[in-house]
Amino acid sequence: MRGWPTVALSDLCEIRIGRTPSRNHREYWGEGYHWLSIADMNQGRMIAKTKEQITQAAVNSVMGTAVSPGTVLLSFKLSIGKVGIAQVPMYTNEAIAALPIKSPSRITEEFLYWTLRAIDLTGDVDNAVMGQTLNKAKLARLQIPVPPLSEQRRIVQVLDQADALRSKRRSSIALLENLSQSVFLDMFGEPRTNPHKFMIRTLAELSDSEDRINYGVVQPGVDQEGGVPLIRVSDLVGGGVNRSRIKRISPLIESKYSRSRIRGNEILVGCVGSIGRVSLVEVEDVGSNIARAVARIPIASLPLRVYLAEHLRSESTQEYFTSELRTVAQPTLNIKQLAQTRVMVPDASLQEEFMARVKAIALQRRLCYAHLASLDDLFVSIRGRVFRDELWVRPVPAA
Repeated sequence: MRGWPTVALSDLCEIRIGRTPSRNHREYWGEGYHWLSIADMNQGRMIAKTKEQITQAAVNSVMGTAVSPGTVLLSFKLSIGKVGIAQVPMYTNEAIAALPIKSPSRITEEFLYWTLRAIDLTGDVDNAVMGQTLNKAKLARLQIPVPPLSEQRRIVQVLDQADALRSKRRSSIALLENLSQSVFLDMFGEPRTNPHKFMIRTLAELSDSEDRINYGVVQPGVDQEGGVPLIRVSDLVGGGVNRSRIKRISPLIESKYSRSRIRGNEILVGCVGSIGRVSLVEVEDVGSNIARAVARIPIASLPLRVYLAEHLRSESTQEYFTSELRTVAQPTLNIKQLAQTRVMVPDASLQEEFMARVKAIALQRRLCYAHLASLDDLFVSIRGRVFRDELWVRPVPAA
């Protein structure tokens, strides 16, 4: 593979930079033509949808030629290295380069897609005021390997197959993420209608009688190595607490908020920002504290706690949270509204049965995540064997 020739990107492709029509011209924005921003480039390889469209007036006055289906797209400003292939005619903003291939006999769109995903584009960037950025000249000098077309097709086939396995596993995980809610609705019905006529109580009534629902640390200060872990809304992931990027705060600051220290019997709910995000704490979370944007709901009974967490994720309860938001600096779910949340309370035997089903689902989810991690490692290994570091020649600085 070291024998493959490398060619400057500009010799293989045109490099077309998009534009953003003026927001001051309302006639430029509306139903008409797809207009791609970086936020739209999270839909995978096939780019077919955009959040915004522009009108014929914008096309005539500002945009020029549309990107044709099959064209590789690359983000090169702020969020660098997102790659996709246009599936419909579209226009792009100035942070995205369209790369129509000049000669299909030299390189395929699919091989260019995988190559751009393999290259470290951040090694030759400038630090802009709002982030990092490349420019058209630097893009033009990127060195692209050009093996024979037959080899390109073989590489694409291998990478596509490996990536398809990852996609299937992600789809399985997505289904499992929603399965607990499906089981909840099957066993208990929609809380809004309470078809089984279960007793209705408030969260305040169900909370541990020796504790109370409360917020956490208001001003946590800077991150302190070796400090007390602080759980933020962003850490409430997948129904639990993701501790991979946990913030740590001064023990002196934390000591003033002992009332919100995690004891191990809590449901955590996002009250600012990601309103209504729900997680259950685990043993490793005990001793941590929570941020002001998180509320802790202490529930003594484990089966009731597992049941209530899923109840709080139900559509009707989430709608209640939204309807009760108070806006000061930003929308906030107050403790009073949270404590007054009305929930159905089934018999303890049903709570036990539900918890057993949720545990079985959680086990399958953990197995799927472990399998996905293995597939990710395999994919990186395969791609590494195809695109070795020695292959890339850094762009020659402009004279």
